[in-house]
Amino acid sequence: VGQGRHGDAAESFAEALRIEPASDRALVHLAAALRRARRWGEAAARYREAIRRHPQPARLYGGLALTLWRLKRHGEAAQAFGEAVKREPDRAPWRRRLGLALERQGRLPEARAAFQQALDLDPSDLPSWVGLASVARRQADWETEAQACARAITLRPGAAHLYADLGAAFEAQGLEPNAEAAFREAVRLDPGNADHHLDLGIALGRQGRHADAEVELREAIRLNPGDVIAWANLALGLGRQGRHPESESAYREALHRKPDGASLHRGLGMSLYFQGRYEMAERAFRDAVLHNPAYARAWADLGELLSEQGRLPESAVAFREAIRVKEQRIASYRGLGRVLLAQGLHVEAEAVYREALRLRPDDAQSHFNLWTALEKQGKHEACERAYRETIRIKPDHAEAYARLSDVLARLGRLEEAEAACREARRLQPDDPRHRHALDALVRRRTS
Repeated sequence: VGQGRHGDAAESFAEALRIEPASDRALVHLAAALRRARRWGEAAARYREAIRRHPQPARLYGGLALTLWRLKRHGEAAQAFGEAVKREPDRAPWRRRLGLALERQGRLPEARAAFQQALDLDPSDLPSWVGLASVARRQADWETEAQACARAITLRPGAAHLYADLGAAFEAQGLEPNAEAAFREAVRLDPGNADHHLDLGIALGRQGRHADAEVELREAIRLNPGDVIAWANLALGLGRQGRHPESESAYREALHRKPDGASLHRGLGMSLYFQGRYEMAERAFRDAVLHNPAYARAWADLGELLSEQGRLPESAVAFREAIRVKEQRIASYRGLGRVLLAQGLHVEAEAVYREALRLRPDDAQSHFNLWTALEKQGKHEACERAYRETIRIKPDHAEAYARLSDVLARLGRLEEAEAACREARRLQPDDPRHRHALDALVRRRTS
């Protein structure tokens, strides 16, 4: 055992047990040697035999639990660790290992309680802080995760991966500057780790600092050229800087490594669209929905592209597909409504906008869009209601006041129309349309 020759040790302990079958020491040593020799099944059987002989010692349950853990029998491991805790309730490692086994089963509240109990017994137990952070992350309790990571860092300040976990917890809370600081420390401690550069690059990109992000993402790619996520984020940042040919190139690098990446095909499509290469952009969008038929954004992007090319029936099909796969995406309803209006299908457009408002009653833009469909049908009273609802939701919507003024004027309610027009001019004093409209209303009313 002292030489680490656990297989040979197991043979010796087995021989001792053959000579003296009643030897508890030989049985326990044999079980431990088998476990260390990674002969998990045999070790579990010997531990169970030792427990049948002497069911009290906590270390036997602990040894059995560690063996069952290796066999990925986490439910049984949790039960065995629980027995060890019952016998030695003041021993933090048993509670920590119980927490690990419970977490593997997805029993997160129980796992969290076990880690917390271990820390109550021993606040310096680093693995328990890490375990608590892991459970909190899975429970989307980012604040607790950040606190646990921070405590773990005080115990091991040179551990780069702990700073990376802390950065991820800050990022999940929207604390981008804090996340950046943590990721920078991870990079400082372990500059050869591509993942740390990737994390920092993503955090910088989310702050809109795309040039700084590019530096980190290119370093991540240098360290790990096969990292699809790094290529994709580099492509996204280049696109947001208006460097679309370079963005296209980065997306193609990512697709070379992951040809079935639907989001990558969509990103490539956007890069090509911004370069005016519409035929290739269409092909990229269609590849995106081929690989992921439930990709609503890609369907909607395809719909927008087809609409701009005047291919309205095809565009409507794409927008309807976007709605089918993701009913709650309001932007798809707006796109479909716009295409239907362009085809003169005013009743159908009205129905689409009303469905959007059913899903999101306080969406000011949908109320505003509904007016166009109503106006085309001569439904002026309904138009008035649509604009007043838009203004209720968004009181600074100057265009809604201007359109309301127009509707009221058509209904012969000139004083109300003038008041609405004055409000539009107040909100947009530099827009000459409102001045001309107001002058016309005053002349009409006074005449």
